[in-house]
Amino acid sequence: MDNAKIQYHPAFASGMELLLWEYQTLLIIETEHELSRKPLKIDILIIKKQEDVDIENEIGCIFRGHNIIEYKNPKDELSIDEYCKVMGYAFIYKTQGKTVNEIPADEITVSIFRHVFPRELFKSLEDNGCSVGKASAGIYYIKGSLAPFPTQVIVMKELPPEKYAVLRILAPGADLEDIRRFVLLSAESKDAGYRRNVDAVYQVSASVNREIYEKLRKEDQAVCDALRDLMKDDFLKVEEQGRAEGRAEGRAEGRAEGKIMGAVDIMREDGKDDRVIIERLMSKYNLTQEEAERYVLVTV
Repeated sequence: MDNAKIQYHPAFASGMELLLWEYQTLLIIETEHELSRKPLKIDILIIKKQEDVDIENEIGCIFRGHNIIEYKNPKDELSIDEYCKVMGYAFIYKTQGKTVNEIPADEITVSIFRHVFPRELFKSLEDNGCSVGKASAGIYYIKGSLAPFPTQVIVMKELPPEKYAVLRILAPGADLEDIRRFVLLSAESKDAGYRRNVDAVYQVSASVNREIYEKLRKEDQAVCDALRDLMKDDFLKVEEQGRAEGRAEGRAEGRAEGKIMGAVDIMREDGKDDRVIIERLMSKYNLTQEEAERYVLVTV
């Protein structure tokens, strides 16, 4: 998949929802919250429904009533100007109340997520009189004139893997153990909403870490079984859609499960690797890459 077309932000939003899943009834999480009628949006806005809600993890412990989240995907810059733009979003959001000061400044926090350490940004902040302090692994608090709200910069690559694998695996070159941990833990939940978020994270992570997922599917039976379980519902939807299209258009080949899965088995017997099989399924049966990957997955 072309990295330029990968939808990182929805996957990141799903990852944040998974991290805060136990608080879902106590929080309002809005993605791409509009600040104006023009295309000016906050990536994620998290509002506490109750003042006394405490988020018991390193990322959420800073949260107050209104929490602005900015996510930078692996190709995005994080310069001092980008940083200040996020602060501008926070100030604009503060003015969006229906009455004056309905959203108090001291109830706003800003969190900026990036995969790698933003060395140039931190240097620029320090040059402007701000302090950058490491609160915990991967989490840096910013204080000073350019941090008018409680502000943290989260370096996802540095976050503890045992708790934050769901965010660490969204970048190319993810750690194999992080992926394994994410897949096995995610498969334990049967909640439909939780599964939808897992699928969004999986689609991006698998697209930018294809070789790692292929290695796990071939060498780790527990991960292979978990992936089959996670993708089962989507696979059935793809199959039914294909059958419906085949009936409607009178296609002889359609997308019937038996024919496609049989083709996968034959190509495997011929020694074709997963990448070649996926490409041939896409070409012969007019499948999207995601659909072809699911067929390959369930026939491992």
